[in-house]
Amino acid sequence: MSPLAEETDTDATDDAYRIGSHWRRQGDFVKAYRHLSIAAAAGHTDAMTELGIIAWEHGLVAKAVELHQAAATAGNARAAGNLGSLLVDLARDEEAEHWLRIAVDAGQLMPASELGELLRHRGDFAEAERWQRVAVDAGNPRAACRLGLLFHDQGRDQEAEHWFRRALADHHPEAMNRLGLLAARRGDTDEAKRWYREAAAAGHQLAEHNLATLTNPRR
Repeated sequence: MSPLAEETDTDATDDAYRIGSHWRRQGDFVKAYRHLSIAAAAGHTDAMTELGIIAWEHGLVAKAVELHQAAATAGNARAAGNLGSLLVDLARDEEAEHWLRIAVDAGQLMPASELGELLRHRGDFAEAERWQRVAVDAGNPRAACRLGLLFHDQGRDQEAEHWFRRALADHHPEAMNRLGLLAARRGDTDEAKRWYREAAAAGHQLAEHNLATLTNPRR
């Protein structure tokens, strides 16, 4: 194949990817799939990743893992981060950690929060804190609440409260519930009820239970 023909094929593949990505953002998954499949068949790893996201959003978990793994194995760092997050949801923690570390080492910092959460559950609080702070700085909306959870687990209530309040900017129901728990722990029943009510109104079921328990402790 001549260099000109190779360049033409590359341009066509890139065009298919761009068009497919556009249609995915517009919510037309049929058109998105058609164009992205052309690019993915030519080895375009970003197209594979986009197809994996479509599969993920439509509940096709096995296909989502397959597509993301193909792209990640080919060196796509975004796919590695997505794959790690998928594997977390599937409770495949060892594999998840492997791919999340690849992603963050390659500069994909949004998945750092997922890595930090894995480490928190393992009890590795120091490294978990480091990655959650990286994720906060990268703008991950979940990271502030997760930092609060990390400190709450360690009984570091003042730091936990700081980060739960930071998480309120993203209207995080878990942060509201945890602020209620902290208020109850220090004996401020009125504030605890207020946070539980806000969390419950945002759909947090455990907050409803906490509110009922606080209001009617003998129930």
